[in-house]
Amino acid sequence: MIAYTDFFNMALIALTRCISIVFTQYNVPGITKFSSPKVTMISCLLLWLLTFIILSPTTFGAEGFGTFGYDQTHGKCEIKQCKEQESDSNISPSGWYFLGATTVPCLIIIASYIMISLYITAHSIKKIHG
Repeated sequence: MIAYTDFFNMALIALTRCISIVFTQYNVPGITKFSSPKVTMISCLLLWLLTFIILSPTTFGAEGFGTFGYDQTHGKCEIKQCKEQESDSNISPSGWYFLGATTVPCLIIIASYIMISLYITAHSIKKIHG
């Protein structure tokens, strides 16, 4: 659960940087409230809640979401497939969780830093050409 929360926290940091650098220059009303300590604390709490919700089917033993256990093949604790699930899909529940918990934050991080790079490039060109 901590790894999933860390990925989403990194995405939140990238998004906050993007908003602080790019959108505050355009004087968007209320944008400075986004980076206040209160909003940051609430965002972190919501990320933990989101992570718990994502993993709760496995935690509470919902059918089709696998179980937590030690995988002797890979030598680590992870989400394991139930015996009756093994023939249904080539990707384990652990793989689906990992795919979702890394793809979404990575897309947010990439988009945020592309916007920051474009903003910096555009402003440096303006300064050079007056």
